[in-house]
Amino acid sequence: MVEEIRAKALKAKREGNKKLEEQYLADIIGLYVVGGVGSWEMADALYYNRLDKLIKRTSSKVLKELEKKLN
Repeated sequence: MVEEIRAKALKAKREGNKKLEEQYLADIIGLYVVGGVGSWEMADALYYNRLDKLIKRTSSKVLKELEKKLN
C-alpha cells in the first residue's frame, strides 16, 4: 500500500503537482503515525536522519580541506 502511494507521490512530483505530492506524503505519514502511535519513531527517524546528513556534510568538508593541504 505504501509503495503505491509513494509511486503516486513521485509521479505528482515529476509532474510538478506540489499539492497532490504533499497530500500523498501526508497519507504515507498518516499510515505510520496513527493516533499518536509511531510518533516517537517518526520523530526519531527525522532527527537521526538530519544528524546523519550534518555529519556527512561536515566530514566531506573536512576531507576536502585535508586534500587541499596535501596538494
